[in-house]
Amino acid sequence: MDNKVMLDLKPKEPLLSVIFSLLLAGLGQVYAGRLKRGVAVFSVALIYSLFVLVQLLTPFMGLRISVAEHFNIFIILGFIFSLDSFYCTIAYNRRNSLIRKKSYKKDIVYIFSILLMVFFCNPFHVFAYASRFYLAECIKIRQDRTSLQLRRGDEVVANKFIYKISEPKRNDVGLFKNSSRGFIARIVGLPHDVVEIGPGKILINGSVVKEFAVSSLNNNLYTKIEIRPKEYFVVMDSGFVFPGGEQGILMPKRFLKGKIYKIYYPISRVGLVK
Repeated sequence: MDNKVMLDLKPKEPLLSVIFSLLLAGLGQVYAGRLKRGVAVFSVALIYSLFVLVQLLTPFMGLRISVAEHFNIFIILGFIFSLDSFYCTIAYNRRNSLIRKKSYKKDIVYIFSILLMVFFCNPFHVFAYASRFYLAECIKIRQDRTSLQLRRGDEVVANKFIYKISEPKRNDVGLFKNSSRGFIARIVGLPHDVVEIGPGKILINGSVVKEFAVSSLNNNLYTKIEIRPKEYFVVMDSGFVFPGGEQGILMPKRFLKGKIYKIYYPISRVGLVK
């Protein structure tokens, strides 16, 4: 009976196990007959992925490392898991005294598929791009005068999911993008608010917003604005103005892409954006 089972076994392809491993962490080990090992590998990848999401989308700080370093860790883990599945498959063939027939054409197809997945299309890339568009985007501050708290060179997280389930609140620091540029500014005026701009100050519904008092190149101008639905009035923080010298500008809601809420790098400046 054992001999019959042995005769029914077919040699497995080590390179194919790498492809399976790139499709889903642990799948290559399962293909090589190592179910428990595959489950363990999948669990490690899943736990680490969830940890990164928690670190990005919640006030929980977690490890104080940049997203680029997280990306490097994912690459290292993927390499280790794929290499492990490769050798698990070789061990499977040896353990069962199976000899794989060499086929250079098949190997070339496998190698090409692996390279294609590594550099262009694999579940990690799909997850990363989907997360960037729908969950969170990591941004390096390149503006010289963003706010009192944010500095040029800071790496921050924009939560892109929060405004899909809730409305923006006053004092939120938002990420705005239109067809030509993107910038970070603080929301001080909500739809239907009345905003008054005077020399060195901003009033919201008749009350001075002291912490956002700004100066302008046009100190003698006075402007009164009633914010329309689906618009927000945004400013740079105290002492800062927009490149054109404006104290504040109106931005349509469709340009609001997310809430800047956390500095995650450099390590010495990790903290929530207020």
